[in-house]
Amino acid sequence: MTRIFHLNPTTRADKNTIAEPSDWNSGYEHCEDILDRLHFYESNQWVNPDDSDVANRIANMVLEVVPYFQNQANVDALRRARTTPDAYQNTVMHIGQSHKAEVTLDDLLTLVPSKGRAAWLTDRLMESLVQLIARPYIPGLIWFCSDGLLQTCMAALNHMNETGVDPFDFEQMLHTNRLDDILPGREIPPDARGIVFFHNPTKSHWITVFAHVDPTTRLGTIEIFNSAGNLGEEHSRQSLQFLLHCLSYKSPNRLFRRANWFANPVCSIACPQQSSENIDCGVFAVFSAINLLGREYPDVTERNDDEERRTHGLLLREHYMSELKEALDETDIAIWTIANRENYN
Repeated sequence: MTRIFHLNPTTRADKNTIAEPSDWNSGYEHCEDILDRLHFYESNQWVNPDDSDVANRIANMVLEVVPYFQNQANVDALRRARTTPDAYQNTVMHIGQSHKAEVTLDDLLTLVPSKGRAAWLTDRLMESLVQLIARPYIPGLIWFCSDGLLQTCMAALNHMNETGVDPFDFEQMLHTNRLDDILPGREIPPDARGIVFFHNPTKSHWITVFAHVDPTTRLGTIEIFNSAGNLGEEHSRQSLQFLLHCLSYKSPNRLFRRANWFANPVCSIACPQQSSENIDCGVFAVFSAINLLGREYPDVTERNDDEERRTHGLLLREHYMSELKEALDETDIAIWTIANRENYN
């Protein structure tokens, strides 16, 4: 029997208010949710036994960390002097050595295979996986940009691009409106030679973008890694050039500040493709970003068979959940939860 605790004692006074452990009743809905996802997934004729085993391993790892979020929600409520904790599935836990990566239980549930939006990775989960697994920045090399202004700026640029704005006019507009303080990517390290970020051109499909500058010619190159062929690329290519120009405008990075992003065309680079279920764009976008930050292009081993692509996506989901669980197991709340569970068993 899994046991949970209604309070994580952080001080001696807190320990005096510990409630008795109880059965995992409040986590029942998540058991049901995951079982429903697995049942739907395994009911498809194309799911083979090996894929089913992987899906079950992912689900089990998610279930194992539910008590951490329950206890963290109770701790957060105590610190705010509240008698009732917030919904624990929305409770944020910070993980990794830098604690910059953060996840909720609802984020983790998207790693469990299912159909449609239920299996789409959340923005926060994608960025946290990169923060956790890759090194977000190695001095003098490539920087991962998670600035939320990127997508906001891109949406405005897409609209503006439809009116046919000339690059020179755009430069004048930036200068006239003095937008320096609200442009994205202001945190780019001064010595970075390239950046990686996620882009959502259709609002329903993630791709990875790698932008870098040749220090000799000062020409910027924008490369797209798209797990669904060229879906959503056409209407955003020039907008990406404008976006990089915005990011470089009066940038603290001299190389980017002097770069010309309009001379070279935006190019698509071969990368692993997702299956026809179209639920793994976030999974493969993360894969490409992690590889690029490791100074490697993603492995482009041909997987023309839809089943092979599906299995590849599943194995990546399992790898991501394994990394997340390992990081969650190392948090203070997890160590306390496990220790006290053993005391009551």
